[in-house]
Amino acid sequence: MSRPKPTVLTRQLWGRRVAVQVKIDSGANLRREIAAVRGVLNSGALREVLLLIVKGEGSPGELARRTGKSKYAVSVQLAALKRAGVVTASHVLGPDMRRRSYEIVWAKVGEIFRQDHALELEIYENQLSFANLGEIHGSVTRVGLAISGNGKLGLVREIIPEDAHVTEMKHVSQQLNQLIWEFVEFFKGYVIERRFDTMREYFLGAYEELSEHHSRLPKDSELSGFFEFSERAFTRMAPVEQIWKEYVPKDRPSYPVLFRRPTRRQVAIKLFAEAGSADPSGRYILNAEAQTAIKPGTPLKIYPAYNY
Repeated sequence: MSRPKPTVLTRQLWGRRVAVQVKIDSGANLRREIAAVRGVLNSGALREVLLLIVKGEGSPGELARRTGKSKYAVSVQLAALKRAGVVTASHVLGPDMRRRSYEIVWAKVGEIFRQDHALELEIYENQLSFANLGEIHGSVTRVGLAISGNGKLGLVREIIPEDAHVTEMKHVSQQLNQLIWEFVEFFKGYVIERRFDTMREYFLGAYEELSEHHSRLPKDSELSGFFEFSERAFTRMAPVEQIWKEYVPKDRPSYPVLFRRPTRRQVAIKLFAEAGSADPSGRYILNAEAQTAIKPGTPLKIYPAYNY
């Protein structure tokens, strides 16, 4: 049985809605790897083990003592972390050579960051490559839709320069390497200074704080430059508190009449209780209590809405 292809609805200038099939071309190996890493990032128990390893307490015995679990349970967790490529056996020998210790694979953290921002980094790399070349003439060869890791949908255009001698700058790879290194070093401290339930929350928290406060980083920081570029290049919604501050007046002596209470002939008290839930096809499934309460002739009132 073939798997359904994801569909995105977009709106053209003339107002029609068209369905566009989205091609997901990541490869089976990458999808399996992402699935394995997600399992680690969403686990609260594995997060506890990872934080202890970050703090240098990476021996199975010490992990068992600190977590209150058996050595067997800890060994199972370490095996899951090793399969996901998040931890590895330490090359540093301790005083007792019989005790194996584990350490975080920080290169994997950089890989997670790179994959989470794959589209942004691709466009940022392109911008760095041609930023100092001035005006470039070329032709648009392809226009397509792209969905970033955080779900943003946009159009991506590819332009071929007319000058065949235009080449990318060699310093770009160094800048991108510095960018990823800066994130890894920042993340090492972030997991110690912040408190979240899962490693996924640590990553998302780091992304959000860097996006909001990148201007506080040093001016020569590549991490600051990347998030500043992402803020300019990718449309961001204003936070609700910013909209409130800019558009809702602080003081108003009186309010316009926007609501009038309807006159009722009889006072009634209404109570609400869930009667069931809707399945993916939109059909409602009634629970047992609702099934016994509904009788022939029971009225159904539908409250229409503008947006739902």
